[in-house]
Amino acid sequence: MVARIAELGCLRPHLDVEHATDLVAVLVGHDVYDGLVQEAGWAVRAYRGWLFSTLVEQLLRAHRIDARTISDLSFARDIPGRRQA
Repeated sequence: MVARIAELGCLRPHLDVEHATDLVAVLVGHDVYDGLVQEAGWAVRAYRGWLFSTLVEQLLRAHRIDARTISDLSFARDIPGRRQA
């Protein structure tokens, strides 16, 4: 996934593939999920929304999330920072 984002020229400036891969590995890891969902009591949809927006913010050159492009995601309403359609 990270290699493809880089291939498209969409990685955040000054972020290389290796560092971006490290970020993905940590953010999607079991520890983060367990900490937020199992221990802190977050709803799974809220976790998915947070993870999606965090990955966008950390990896992509463009940070704006347009609601029209994610409307088919089951957790679209739970994504912080999305622009309303």
